[in-house]
Amino acid sequence: MKELHLPVDTLNEDAAGLVPHRPPMLFVKKLLLRKENLAIVLAELPACGVLPELFVELIAQAMAVVSGYDAKKTGEPVKGGMLVGVDRFFCAEETRRVVSGGSYLVKIEKEFQFGSITVIAGEIYVAETAMEKLEKGEEFAPQERVAWGKVKVWEDAA
Repeated sequence: MKELHLPVDTLNEDAAGLVPHRPPMLFVKKLLLRKENLAIVLAELPACGVLPELFVELIAQAMAVVSGYDAKKTGEPVKGGMLVGVDRFFCAEETRRVVSGGSYLVKIEKEFQFGSITVIAGEIYVAETAMEKLEKGEEFAPQERVAWGKVKVWEDAA
């Protein structure tokens, strides 16, 4: 992947220390943007090919990165959590089969939180094309999404 030239208000925070996940189930690489309820995370899928359902996991891991980042800022430890629900999840026609590896940008927005449960709307874009828009500060176009939907995650309160 080419070198990142991100706008000044973006981060470039390594995700590995922010989530409890470890390889081979660690797909998130960097937290690029964190503003209020919005975040953008860089993720990488293995080259061997995966089922498109794994896009659901990318959204959940993106939320884990945000939670880990917020905990780090306040001096708290990274907490565990899990994906507990999927609601209205879609894949673009070209991704409704085995997907070869690659880099993706995962855009998430926290829609609702009640106790330890959070509802997240997520959109996934091919990183190469979406990165250009992010670098220019442009909005992502809905027709460029490869997957999108809502997931529910639970975070350990302890």
